[in-house]
Amino acid sequence: MAMLWLAVLLTCGAPAALLPTSGVGCPSRCDPASCAPAPTNCPAGETALRCGCCPVCAAAEWERCGEGPEDPLCASGLRCVKNGGVARCQCPSNLPVCGSDGKTYPSLCRLQAESKAAQGKGSAAIIPIQRGDCQQGQRDPDSPRYKYNFIADVVEKIAPAVVHIELFRMLPFFKREVPAASGSGFIVSEDGLILTNAHVVTNKHRLKVERSDGSTYDAQIIDVDEKADIALIKIKAKGKLPVLLLGRSEDLRPGEFVVAIGSPFSLQNTVTTGIVSTAQRGGKELGLRNSDMDYIQTDAIINYGNSGGPLVNLDGEVIGINTLKVTAGISFAIPSDKIRKFLAESHNRQSTGQGTKKKKYLGIRMMSLSQGSVQQCQQLSMMWSIPPTPESIWPGKWQSGGVSSCLSYSLLSIRRLHMETHWKLKELKEQVKDFPENTSGAYIVEVIPDTPAEEAGLKEGDIIISIGGKSVTSSSDVSDAIKKEGTTLHLVIRRGNEDIPISVTPKEIEF
Repeated sequence: MAMLWLAVLLTCGAPAALLPTSGVGCPSRCDPASCAPAPTNCPAGETALRCGCCPVCAAAEWERCGEGPEDPLCASGLRCVKNGGVARCQCPSNLPVCGSDGKTYPSLCRLQAESKAAQGKGSAAIIPIQRGDCQQGQRDPDSPRYKYNFIADVVEKIAPAVVHIELFRMLPFFKREVPAASGSGFIVSEDGLILTNAHVVTNKHRLKVERSDGSTYDAQIIDVDEKADIALIKIKAKGKLPVLLLGRSEDLRPGEFVVAIGSPFSLQNTVTTGIVSTAQRGGKELGLRNSDMDYIQTDAIINYGNSGGPLVNLDGEVIGINTLKVTAGISFAIPSDKIRKFLAESHNRQSTGQGTKKKKYLGIRMMSLSQGSVQQCQQLSMMWSIPPTPESIWPGKWQSGGVSSCLSYSLLSIRRLHMETHWKLKELKEQVKDFPENTSGAYIVEVIPDTPAEEAGLKEGDIIISIGGKSVTSSSDVSDAIKKEGTTLHLVIRRGNEDIPISVTPKEIEF
């Protein structure tokens, strides 16, 4: 028992400074008085001599370490490795690392040493951001990110030729322009020809085109095919512009990857991807009764403002113009073979001086009245790629009926129809006390100021029941008459309980 207490005393009772230090050649006791003054500035931090007595500056990476009693230990994180007869401090990892200061360090240990030195000077700590060179993450051809990211390659190739189109209209009363809507397009010639949807650009007072580099231009409408919903506009730019080439939509196969790019909700250069769901979807299947178009169906998301933007294949070739969607995951594009035909016909028209077109207008906004509208409207779920906006009531645009002959505004392009813009007849009558009991005709929703309709005395709430002695059953009858009849239209309108004859002469506008 006495021996045990002696052992405890010898182990625990001795002062710390008198404890023997380990290591060959080390003194049996540490004498702090024999130590040099403590260092004030150590780039790699402080440590002790190998014998563990006197404080010294730690050895930095690749400096000599702990061979003799007077050699310092390696800084934190480093190992003393003997190689070729000389021991030096080495980092366990010799891979370069990028620091938060934007500099590349040969190893994590070097970064940590520099961070400690920076903090000693009152600067912010340096933390590792990524492995490897600071520039390596941007362009590393061997990285899987660059090897297999083929979508990014396509976008990088096509984005400079995709444009954002902002549309303005003039408010007659205030005599000033206001933004009306926006869409997308893409450049097809180095001198500034741009393809987009017809419903994006027609009946606008001014078009402004913005490229991906931020440069803006006023655009001029060159040609429009409303039935195909394709338009050609032009900007004047200095120098040659990047262009997109047309691919062959007839070669498309269901399941092919496609990329859609445009400006949904005015968010420029928004990219979505998907596959070709169906290479040929007939327009009549979509409720477009007079359409002979076979659309490309895709699950790439197309939203409001994507209209007119390109749908491209993985070669960066345009295989369609994004034009409409039914719901999320079901969108449609005009095939490039149809675009190619339009461009050829447009070139012929321009060559023969037939490029400028004229259209007649009255300046009213209408909706069709029919007995079956209530049931049909309840089933309507078609949503198109640009929402209704004030500019859509600007004179010059007529559309006969809507999807499933629902209550429709005749001045709205069919691609602007949205489910919320269609009122059920019953609800409409509940909201408008003086709404007529007619079950046919064209109900005037609005009369545009300073137009032939206002000058002739047409008013909101009037119902056009006949033109030239022929009964009017829907707004399409009115738009057909405007196109086909002579210079003056002889209308009979129902206002309250009275039938009133009114004559109105449509005006022509160029587009």
